[in-house]
Amino acid sequence: MPEPKFEEKIEEKPEPASRAKKERVETYKPKYASKKVAVQMMLEARSEFPESFREILRKKEAKQKLSPEEWSELDLITEKWWQERFGISFSKRFSGLTESQKLSIRRSPTRDLPKIDALVARKQILVKKLYEELSRLDAGEAVESFGDEKRRIVYYEEQESKFFTLDNGIRKYLAIQDVLSDYAWGISYVPDGEMVEPEYRLLAKKILVNETRREIETTYNEELRLRTQYVGDINRIDTEFEDNWRNGYSRPAGVVSEVMAREILSRISGSKESQIVVLRADFVEDHLYKYDFKVRTKRSVRGVGIGEDEEINRRIKKIGIQFTINAFSKEKKETLILKAKKQYASELPVDDIILVKIPTYEFSNAYTRWLKKGKPSGGPEQFLSKELKIELLEAVTQGLV
Repeated sequence: MPEPKFEEKIEEKPEPASRAKKERVETYKPKYASKKVAVQMMLEARSEFPESFREILRKKEAKQKLSPEEWSELDLITEKWWQERFGISFSKRFSGLTESQKLSIRRSPTRDLPKIDALVARKQILVKKLYEELSRLDAGEAVESFGDEKRRIVYYEEQESKFFTLDNGIRKYLAIQDVLSDYAWGISYVPDGEMVEPEYRLLAKKILVNETRREIETTYNEELRLRTQYVGDINRIDTEFEDNWRNGYSRPAGVVSEVMAREILSRISGSKESQIVVLRADFVEDHLYKYDFKVRTKRSVRGVGIGEDEEINRRIKKIGIQFTINAFSKEKKETLILKAKKQYASELPVDDIILVKIPTYEFSNAYTRWLKKGKPSGGPEQFLSKELKIELLEAVTQGLV
């Protein structure tokens, strides 16, 4: 596979709208653009990092001077984090698979190599697009992505300091995490143009970063599928999936329940009181390590002072969650989990993998109800009972600090 060509520096003027709509397949080294995007992405994922590194991110965001040691740590962790999350390197071409994954890879058929090249290029294009849109936002210019008429408008109530949207003319209040989690169900938003400036910029940046991150993850998953040659597809809740569900055929309720379980916890994790972080699993984690998503405690652990990173890291736990609503598959999934834990014990990205089994039709019923109501903001999770949400939270967080 030929090495992608890189440009040394990006200094491009915004393209005319007619040209901007045409996605160009190109690769480049985002020497300046990537650092801004990388910092913004990591700021949104700050709870995944130690307090000492979060302080570096805050200084970088505030345009404060960093020491040589801080620059070194920023470059090192940026490289490592982006490779682990997205398979993107800012200093060299793609490389991000662990040793056991490399051993399990069969040589990709020649017909797949152009597809892999295109996926690697797409990830870089997404990074570049985010950089351009964040730059336009900082400059007070229009953001191209926000021109999509399918986006739902988010308004801001200054007296109550709350965001809300309109569902059939009725006000529905949303936390920022609700806006971000709804993207998993195909709902995207745009801040109201009349919103006061601080809140507009805050919400706009979070929307852009969240959507880019999820699209890069999806692209990376497809790339991993082609590289590893595993049989299977990437589960996505899309229009075809919804149509099949409505028509009563090809209804994998497990897919719906997994996404609902993950996004319930994501919404909870967005609150200040929450002590958990929820991370989506990639294709290889799902197929190799046998878990659907990851949950871990936040870096700020009660009883441990800020800056005591070694003690904090010792007490942090990361749990891989295999979720099922099928009572008959429990034994089979337990066997697969035990096999994965034994085979990949030395390199598991988590401390443990647990099977959470909640046999109920409530997930399916909630999804059906949500579709019939026209997919209101807040996702199908809003139609689950409080008792089920509590049961899920307790089951998933077992074993965490």
